[in-house]
Amino acid sequence: MAVVNGKIYAMGGYDKSQTYFLTVNEEYDPATNTWTDKAPMLTARVSFATAVFDNKIYTFGGQVLDEDGNRIVINTTEVYDPATDTWTAKAALPKPAEDFGAAVVEGKIYVIGTDTDVYDPVTDTWASGAPIPKAIAHSAYAVLDNKIYVISGNYHGDNPDFYEPIDLNQIYDSQTDTWRQGAPIPTSVASAAAVATTGVDAPKAIYVVGGLVVTVNATGGYVFNPQDLVQVYFPENDSWREGAPMPTARYALSVAALDDAVYALGGSNSIVPPDSTDNEQYAPFGYEAPATQAVPLDLVLGIVALVIATMAVAVLYALRKRHI
Repeated sequence: MAVVNGKIYAMGGYDKSQTYFLTVNEEYDPATNTWTDKAPMLTARVSFATAVFDNKIYTFGGQVLDEDGNRIVINTTEVYDPATDTWTAKAALPKPAEDFGAAVVEGKIYVIGTDTDVYDPVTDTWASGAPIPKAIAHSAYAVLDNKIYVISGNYHGDNPDFYEPIDLNQIYDSQTDTWRQGAPIPTSVASAAAVATTGVDAPKAIYVVGGLVVTVNATGGYVFNPQDLVQVYFPENDSWREGAPMPTARYALSVAALDDAVYALGGSNSIVPPDSTDNEQYAPFGYEAPATQAVPLDLVLGIVALVIATMAVAVLYALRKRHI
């Protein structure tokens, strides 16, 4: 999911039976609460990353299905221009990747999973950044004050604890190309989503929404529990706070912030199939809806002057009438 010019775009994903992948590209207008179909993706895929630069939406990697229905990880890069409703292929990722995230900082797109790959959309070229300390998958990603936050998720690879979420809060500084650890998330979740509020209409914070809590039952099997959690991280004092829960517990959802109002869309509330079309809006801590456009100052002063002049004329008229 991505936000461009006040509209939210939801792309790709599964069909409800999980038998095929989608090229769907749907535009949501919060002002009218309506959806519109747009030009479909060039490649039907899931588990890919998105980022917005110069009002264009970049999509990276993910999974596709081959002719036999097998999942294949790809390195494809495609960009969508909402202004022209068109798609264009771009330089591919250095290697195939899935279940990762992308974030824009100072004109570069950082694609982070097992590696840190840096894409320059102006030159359509790739470079390498410092690798993430712990390779992860199914994490939540957000950007605030030019720092990239990679929160919770699973360890990546053939780890015996792969399914059990971790509580890591890994923070990347692109200016120094370094990583550090923030306060761990209170409840570890996989396949959650995250978004930052900017401090304009709500205080600066990162909201980690939904996800899966994984437990082990008595027989050693895994139990997957979709969550309605809203866990809020405040970078300024490196602390966490719990927000109001989502009406619908789910994971593998997408979230976006528009004027610091948070929208949670799609995902699943069961293991199979991923069947949620929910669109729920959340008002963050300290949220103040954007005010209507202010009356220009010169107009205000003109109105005040007119009122004063009118009152003065009325007073002079009343005094003159008394002396007649």
